[in-house]
Amino acid sequence: EKFDPQDAERMSSLLLALVTGHRNVERAVSSSGKRNGSAETTLIGFWEFVRFDIALNERNAEMQFAFRLLDRSNSGFVGVDEVEQLLHDYRDIDPSADRILYSQQLQQLFGKEGRRKLSYKEFTSQNADLLPSVFRNDVRKLSQHLLNEMEAPARLEYPVAMLEMGSSSALSRSDSLSGKAPAVTKDHLLCVVLSSIISRTAVAPLERLKILMQTESISSTGPRRYRGVVQGLKTIYREEGALRHLFRGNGANVLRIAPASALQILLVELLRQSFPESTLALMPSISGYESALIGGAAGLISTPLTYPLDYLHGRLCIQKKSFEPYKGIQDGIRQTIAKNGTRGLYRGLLPTYLGVFPYVGLNFAVYEHIRPLLPRRNDGSGSPTGYGAVVGGIFASATAQLAAYPFDTLRRRMQVVEFVNPSSDRPRLRHIVMDLIRSDGLRGFYRGWMVNFIKIIPSSLVGMGVYEISASAIENFQTQRISSKLPGN
Repeated sequence: EKFDPQDAERMSSLLLALVTGHRNVERAVSSSGKRNGSAETTLIGFWEFVRFDIALNERNAEMQFAFRLLDRSNSGFVGVDEVEQLLHDYRDIDPSADRILYSQQLQQLFGKEGRRKLSYKEFTSQNADLLPSVFRNDVRKLSQHLLNEMEAPARLEYPVAMLEMGSSSALSRSDSLSGKAPAVTKDHLLCVVLSSIISRTAVAPLERLKILMQTESISSTGPRRYRGVVQGLKTIYREEGALRHLFRGNGANVLRIAPASALQILLVELLRQSFPESTLALMPSISGYESALIGGAAGLISTPLTYPLDYLHGRLCIQKKSFEPYKGIQDGIRQTIAKNGTRGLYRGLLPTYLGVFPYVGLNFAVYEHIRPLLPRRNDGSGSPTGYGAVVGGIFASATAQLAAYPFDTLRRRMQVVEFVNPSSDRPRLRHIVMDLIRSDGLRGFYRGWMVNFIKIIPSSLVGMGVYEISASAIENFQTQRISSKLPGN
């Protein structure tokens, strides 16, 4: 019902060829657009369906489908004869097929004698030169129909790139033919929010220790009380006498990260969709540096919307039993506005902005550089495994922090300097920099860096684990709901 009759015939043949691996299907599509009679009675096996379902829910499903439709021999490589067969199939309905068939492109790609074969990785970089436009549209429409129009839920995937310093960069590369990421769903956002909340809570003591180490010299000129992870946590517990005080400020952080994560994912999707169709047609996928630009822009737009909670998070983290001016989040907002107006809630926003692009840009650049070294999935896509991607993300994030962490330190010190010293005259950023150099030297810009690095590992693993559990629970619920609607249930 979604396609014209002739298109429906062609789509059915393509789908059958995909699922069965061309078994009993002599031609995926004829010049008239009709299926072979033998294909209409072909039954598919269970494992054929499972393999197809796994491929459908990969991020690069469209690219995989195009490769599988060309690879009629199921060898894992594409030869010139297979490409020519596809072009012959489409020449009556797509003029570009004739142009490609009689151009020099095939000879350049496969050699004069046509003996060269293209692997999946080589195919992804050459597909725009090989595939007629109608075929690309067919694959795109077929995959989008299966993902968005069918009742069966698509598999959710953890956004690996959500390894961050101050705010999430919820973006990862897409290898789809259209250059766009899979559609953002309510289920995906729910899983992201849950994983963000629980992973942040799990490392809240380390986050509080990091902030105390960054800001300690503002109020103390003596020996540093927090000199390492274990010693620092013991000092906090000894001074405050209750385990729950290790989690001071976590409420504000949780209230911030829930909308911040969802906002950034939605903004990234909107920015992706803002790419002109003409650009996407010439560009098989959005590059890592363009992804970094999109992620940085999404961070810049979303940060002001939730920054007041980050401001309060910094101040609540340095409160103690002997120093507790704020009784909670609401009281902190009320006191700040009463003293400095609404602008007071945005103290430290400038260094936050200054640190966004160095962090996001270097993060993506390092990740793209080490991506070929990561363990890969056994599906021919070349994509890293889930935990391989997390390891790569942790390494990239830690490297990016070397460039961006000083801005995080300046942000925290700007947030709390008036809080600790109420008589101070709202120092500007340059004053904060000079005071930090005077009290701690250049090393002061990296106070707490190791704690922050250690925090990344459990936070990432917990986040991914919670996301996978949540996604599985949602998918099981949806599967049971669909099954209950089937006849006989």
